[in-house]
Amino acid sequence: MSNSGNHSHSPGNYSLTEILSQPQCWSASLEDLQQTKILHSVAKRFARATEWLFIGCGSSYYVALSAAATMGRLTGLRSRALPASEVLLYPDVVRAGAGDCVPVLISRSGLTSEVVAAAGALKNRGIPTLAITCAADQPLGELASETILLARADEKSTVMTRSFSSMLLTLQALAAVIAGDSGFCDALSLMAQNVAPLLPTLSERLRAFIHSAPLPEDGQ
Repeated sequence: MSNSGNHSHSPGNYSLTEILSQPQCWSASLEDLQQTKILHSVAKRFARATEWLFIGCGSSYYVALSAAATMGRLTGLRSRALPASEVLLYPDVVRAGAGDCVPVLISRSGLTSEVVAAAGALKNRGIPTLAITCAADQPLGELASETILLARADEKSTVMTRSFSSMLLTLQALAAVIAGDSGFCDALSLMAQNVAPLLPTLSERLRAFIHSAPLPEDGQ
């Protein structure tokens, strides 16, 4: 078998490209959000909320954990993160807090089975929801009351990279808008230019680290 030297479909190629594209993706996504004013629309729609419940599966659940921490810190509102399966198994968790609760459904593809099922269950109960996704025209967006679409952050890789960071960045920006914290919004907008110079050498630095790392001794 000959080696043509074509690495366009080599393992990890999509992931590396998507990792390196994050600063551009953040800037483009924030620009889209500013032009559509979707974050202000969401903040106005759910202005009476006293609790935010972030829901996801797998990597999206980790987005939920970080988003909940930011929302609680900036707004002072009760904020929690739950795996979508718990919303399905224990429906009352959505009404556990006092006042209006806003479930935020997180899925890169808009197809995550448990998240979509949770969205459907909440819709059937008449509970307004917010979805955040990177794919248009998918079941999650159709079931949610309001959807934040980050089309520029969509990916081909199985592992989430720029979609993870872009969805988290957006939810943190939403928290800042709700809190009226313009300084935090400004800081988020500067992330792209601060990170961009660091990424081009990342792969080379990782390879150098891997090749220079000593092998573990026997028994360790």
